[in-house]
Amino acid sequence: MEKLLENWDKAIWENIIKIDGKMLNEVEKKLKVKFPMADKKYIKAYNNARSVNIVFRIEREEFKVDFSNFNIDFLEMNTKFFLSLIETYFPSQKIVYILSGREKVNTKIEETVLIYYKQYEICYDFTKNEEEAEFCLIIYEEVVEKDGIEILKKEIVEGTVKKEKLENVHSLKDLFEYMYITDEKVEKEEVFYIFRETATENEIKKFEEELGIKFPENYENMLNRAREEGVRLYPKKWKIKVPRGVMEYDTGMYIDLKDVKETYEIFLEEHKPYPKKLIAIALYGNGDYACLDYRGKLNTTLKEPKITYYVHDEIGNRRFIHLADSYDKFLDMIEIDEEEIERKEKEIEESYFYGEQPLED
Repeated sequence: MEKLLENWDKAIWENIIKIDGKMLNEVEKKLKVKFPMADKKYIKAYNNARSVNIVFRIEREEFKVDFSNFNIDFLEMNTKFFLSLIETYFPSQKIVYILSGREKVNTKIEETVLIYYKQYEICYDFTKNEEEAEFCLIIYEEVVEKDGIEILKKEIVEGTVKKEKLENVHSLKDLFEYMYITDEKVEKEEVFYIFRETATENEIKKFEEELGIKFPENYENMLNRAREEGVRLYPKKWKIKVPRGVMEYDTGMYIDLKDVKETYEIFLEEHKPYPKKLIAIALYGNGDYACLDYRGKLNTTLKEPKITYYVHDEIGNRRFIHLADSYDKFLDMIEIDEEEIERKEKEIEESYFYGEQPLED
């Protein structure tokens, strides 16, 4: 690996959220500390930066670099867990983390399979002087999963927490001495998402029989293709005529059969009265659904359902808006949203930052 300081042009960062001096002053007031004057330009330039191809190496430890987010809106949320850790293991010490990294570990203790992160935090230590910080490294391990079940409340592995002073680090600039460029390349997010179905053909057929319905042929073909290879879905929109013109909507995201069944059961129980022949198949960002509507059919196993838009909110206001006379006609209403694709591609590209970032006093 090559040293970062000698190869700045190769550095790749993502999701930098730069902050100004005014916001940094607010952070200092909230934390009741004074960041070293020489460090402020680095904090502002690399705020929230996540490295793509940069690692921090010190003695036997190595981890990918993530800078802290000192945006005032996220500060309390981002530091809450860390502050509780400090209060537990280092009471009465004034510590603020500035740079972090983690390593995922999979292990087994007796019969329990654990997945945990070995967490690294490089911190300012203001314990001795709130206006003249030292630097320290805190290492601990936190369990995130037991036997395949995610743990919502983080658990620190007892005996893993340790803290050591970084003797040769006196400023953020000194930290760059310990950073190295790797061969890792950018793997950019795609503008599409892959819809996958896990239900078998028999499970789909069983659900149809339980409700006395028959899915539209093209919808069922899509589910089968999603199970076999996944279906690539780009941002799309559909238009519907309203009294004052035409409204545009995004097409939402398909939900797999497991979620279709769970959503149906929840709606029957909690959205009373809810039509038994209305099957939600796609979820929209606002919480509404596109549904297969079998209401009013004398023989639902033979006839195509209509497509209905189910509008609901938390206070119980619900509406059913007719979209199309069939699933195929609904598909005909849909068009690729080229503007949204272009916007997302630009957003993805602009999330990456290359080389050394400009510093402002």
